[in-house]
Amino acid sequence: MLGGYTLAKSIDDASDYASFDPSELVLNSQNLSTQRGLSSFDIRNRFTLAFNYPLPLGRRSWLRGWQVNGNITAQSGQPFTPYTSTFDPFRNEGFNRPDVIGDPFRDVPSGQAFNAAAFQAPALGTFGNAGRNIVRGDGFHSVDLSLFRNFRFRDRVDLELRMESVNALNHVNFQGPVTNLTTSPGLFVAAASPRILQFGVKLSF
Repeated sequence: MLGGYTLAKSIDDASDYASFDPSELVLNSQNLSTQRGLSSFDIRNRFTLAFNYPLPLGRRSWLRGWQVNGNITAQSGQPFTPYTSTFDPFRNEGFNRPDVIGDPFRDVPSGQAFNAAAFQAPALGTFGNAGRNIVRGDGFHSVDLSLFRNFRFRDRVDLELRMESVNALNHVNFQGPVTNLTTSPGLFVAAASPRILQFGVKLSF
């Protein structure tokens, strides 16, 4: 068995500059301090556990050789930047961050990452006061299990049967929420892969 826990925090002013990520768009080129915030890849908490265990199923040859394996992963969500795409004729652009008028983590509607009512569009010609990467998406949780059976035919010939399940508990892991405040903000619209089952045979010689 091997386990690990990581507590981390990463801060920068650009994680993937020139990408299409709204957190990388510069709000005010004359005040770059507004770009400082959590890195887009920041994961505050991460726990992992891996194990394998030969099953003691008796002395009979057809019961021996079974082994159960597992990988457990649990981590907090990554940060995102709420923004508005409403065109501002005074600034001649369609990107701005909103003004924060409440706590985006209170009274969060079911199925959403944050409470969009905590933000409002800034006055035309002004910059919003919301920071970069100030809300977080859903965390990630997965239990991967497998069952192996080993057969030895000769000294140098081994056969392994593999039954594997990724995300065995079929936990729903939502991907990043909608951060554009003009289109269903906070809503989760996609998820990572559901349970996956696979069977395999491995011959070693």
